[in-house]
Amino acid sequence: MRRKMRMKEPTPADGVKRSVNLVDLIRGKGVSLKKVGKTFVGLCPFHKETKPSFTVDPGKSLWHCFGCDRGGDAFTFLQELEGLTFAQALGALGGGSQGGNGKKSPSVPQSSPARTAGTHELFDRVIDFYHKTFFEDTRGLEYLRDRRSLQDKEIYETFRVGFANGSLLHTLPKSGEIIDTLKELGILTSGGKEFLYHRVTVPIFNEDGQAVGIYGRSIDESSSVPHLYLPGPHQGVFNWQAAKRSRDLLLTEGIIDALSLYQAGFKDVISLYGVKGLTPDHLALFKKYRTKKIFLTFDNDAAGEEACRPLAEALSPVECFRVVLPVKDANDFFRDHTSEEFTALCAQALPVTVTKASEPVTKERFDDGFSLIFPAISYRVKLIPTFDERLKVTIKALWDGGEKTFLDTVDLYSHRSRQAAINQIAKKGDLSKERVETHFLLILDEMERFATEIRHSEHSAPPVNEMSDEEREEALRFLRSPGLVEEILHDMEMQGYVGEDSNKLLAYLIGISRKLDKPLSGIISSSSGAGKSHLAELVESLTPPEDVILFSRLSPQALGYMEKDFLRRKLLIIEERKGSESADYSIRTLQSRHKLTQGVVIKDPASGRMYTKTYTVEGPIAYLETTTDGMVNPENSTRCFELSLDESKEQTRKVQDQQKSARTIDGMVRKESGGHLIRKHQNAQRLLAGLKVVIPYAPLIEFPSEWLRTRRDNERFLCLIEAICFLHQHQREVKQSSDVGENGSPVSYIEATVEDYRLAYDLAKDVLSHTLHDLGRHSREMLDEIVRMAEERAATSSREPHEMVFSRREVREFTCWSDWKVRECLSQLVDLEYLKVLSGSQGKMCVYQVSDLASDPERSAQGFTSPEELEEKLGYLITK
Repeated sequence: MRRKMRMKEPTPADGVKRSVNLVDLIRGKGVSLKKVGKTFVGLCPFHKETKPSFTVDPGKSLWHCFGCDRGGDAFTFLQELEGLTFAQALGALGGGSQGGNGKKSPSVPQSSPARTAGTHELFDRVIDFYHKTFFEDTRGLEYLRDRRSLQDKEIYETFRVGFANGSLLHTLPKSGEIIDTLKELGILTSGGKEFLYHRVTVPIFNEDGQAVGIYGRSIDESSSVPHLYLPGPHQGVFNWQAAKRSRDLLLTEGIIDALSLYQAGFKDVISLYGVKGLTPDHLALFKKYRTKKIFLTFDNDAAGEEACRPLAEALSPVECFRVVLPVKDANDFFRDHTSEEFTALCAQALPVTVTKASEPVTKERFDDGFSLIFPAISYRVKLIPTFDERLKVTIKALWDGGEKTFLDTVDLYSHRSRQAAINQIAKKGDLSKERVETHFLLILDEMERFATEIRHSEHSAPPVNEMSDEEREEALRFLRSPGLVEEILHDMEMQGYVGEDSNKLLAYLIGISRKLDKPLSGIISSSSGAGKSHLAELVESLTPPEDVILFSRLSPQALGYMEKDFLRRKLLIIEERKGSESADYSIRTLQSRHKLTQGVVIKDPASGRMYTKTYTVEGPIAYLETTTDGMVNPENSTRCFELSLDESKEQTRKVQDQQKSARTIDGMVRKESGGHLIRKHQNAQRLLAGLKVVIPYAPLIEFPSEWLRTRRDNERFLCLIEAICFLHQHQREVKQSSDVGENGSPVSYIEATVEDYRLAYDLAKDVLSHTLHDLGRHSREMLDEIVRMAEERAATSSREPHEMVFSRREVREFTCWSDWKVRECLSQLVDLEYLKVLSGSQGKMCVYQVSDLASDPERSAQGFTSPEELEEKLGYLITK
């Protein structure tokens, strides 16, 4: 039953409020309002906005802004707008003043509707009805799926997503207690219509599991009020369970962004009611479950940035970090980016710190650190080199003329370490904790800049040695040699790398492509000990030292803080992929956009204001990395040539023979002459000028188009032709374009030949056929071995090859591969149904059989124009 409400006695203020036309009052204060249904909307007078979020309900004589979360009646509007007291607002509206009768004017009630067992049950029934309608009338589902990319059914079920299409009214009586209760709850308007009509609905619950609110998102993108919550103060917290699960949370402006993060696998996410929609329920929840860190994932706009500092102040002592998105909001981000890329952004998030007031400071720089001198205290800070992502320093603080001191080691990226030092300094120096926290923020900013400068100086390019006339002539002879490619392969073999001609040449071309507008990238893949590091080291040694950068490990933000031109037209080599996985997002951005731009929230030491600073690192870069992982991330493989090394017995014999030969007299002579060969190649690469390359026959090239990834593969193949032509530039005629370039001069260029195409075709056709296959290189090789083993066994029996069965041990003995490699490949072959598992589980021996799929032809580069076909097309055009 509905609880009977005791009617209170009307007051003079109630009469004044009923007599005031709220729409006319607000319009009279300069706010333009437009009628939408039975409400009016406009731009909020209390904060800057470009899209209306300010609504006025004349029927209820109430106004509310969904942007800044302010609201109330006529009295509160005047109080907020003109800074009046309630008595002054009452007088301005013609209701007299407080002093007339000596009684205090009553405040406007802003409580939510009373909740009883009956109303909670009715609330749940409405939510269930909307949830059922969501799947029956698919307009809401299609909106989330097509316009918001929210297609995970788990989200629909977990959060009881619904759709209000007006059909709820058909299930209700025309009048009575249920209608009255639904109006009190705000689900129905005073006129009996659905308040959230034509909107996707998401209910909001409290910790007792009771629904206390509903969010509605209009499926009409042109709606002037896209976001709505039920009337009354906001209660409950969307996905409050996240705070119970984790002490580190993501916080979004609204529910759509939170759902996007949840779908991407970030389930510890909670939403606000807008950027200024932090409620007591949020604060109580974070305090109860001792939330430690909150990552503010707000919109990438002025409102999102401005909200961070006051929110961090309200959430204190919880640590807040701003996640700067490269797009408008989290929902947009996951349409074109991966979860790994978002994790990288979180790793780069900087703390949001509130500073009260600035004070004068003097800075002094030293070789190992700096000093910050304030009026009451000074700090001497020294950097401690580390091999991880910590920022460790020694801090010596002095005050009272040096009579009092503090000395300790502090990790500036550790909240606990910082707070321990801050507490001790504040206590010993009789300073406020807030003041010392301000000092430490300046120390953190200054030390980050100092550490970045140190890192850049350590990786600065070495000086370039001038070539002698003899060295220049030798390098030119090398570049003009008709057998240039053969000489490159010969020199690389003289340096101790035998066999692998295609991989060696492709790696060499990747190195020189750094001088092109669109350089190449490569991933050298093999088992441990197969020679991948040796190949990368060989390419590094043949590249001029000033043009190559080698890293064993990269932290997520390492590339973003380098000098603007530090990476420009460089060959970047990562010794082992495991050391750069956290920097994948930055590397892929450099490969695709040839530029890395990031916004970092920092503090102005003078004003204490937080602002976003842009760091830009220019490319392009050529990229080479090594890995033992047989399966390459598709995000990386579509940008790189995969150089899978030969692990056959024949190649092993070649390597062993070379190792023995290196111990002979001839081997010693070759080693002594190695330095001369390296200088020759380095000088030759220095003589490669930045010429443009034109491929005149490019329109005649046909390339496979059955798979989406071939869009990038086609581009990489054309870039490979350019690199080969670029290598032979001293054997080509330099031509001038008829049009002028940016500098006002004709553009110099060279043209690729059919021979360049032939070499590119020979290098790329095997690589492309491998990358277009759904199996990794090692798994394909194992499948070939297994099929060969089955055929040999079938030849001595009366059965077909696909009827033969075998165990993992038999595969290991037949291939002579290591057990871990056999396990890895068999697992993939079974997952992709090239092999069938006939028996084996819970420790029992597995028995396999080749499936029919194994006999299907591999994906190949069908439709890929061969050199002969290209020559035929060119000949036809010439005769025509």
